[in-house]
Amino acid sequence: MALLVAALLVVGADCGNSGSSSDDKAAIASSCKTDFKSIELSAEAFATKAGAYPTTNADLLTSTNKGGLLKVYPTSSDYTLTYAGRADGYTITVSGSGLTSGTTAAACVPK
Repeated sequence: MALLVAALLVVGADCGNSGSSSDDKAAIASSCKTDFKSIELSAEAFATKAGAYPTTNADLLTSTNKGGLLKVYPTSSDYTLTYAGRADGYTITVSGSGLTSGTTAAACVPK
């Protein structure tokens, strides 16, 4: 009985660990979109308080007390979100080897 349970645990633990399944890609895309929207929301909150958009990533953080909402800037080994701000607006660029690149959350889709 114990051998059967151990065998099931090993088989179960190995399922879905290929790193390239459609579920993995969907999870990465979802995480990317959430992080993109978090950066976007933080920039908008900053602009509401300060009257201009943040020009640095640091301004997006709560620790600066300038209106940003992020505790930490989102990072991932699967994608990069680059914030480029100026007083009158900003761009968030999505890049990553497994994602479509672009400047909207819609770019967070697997290739």
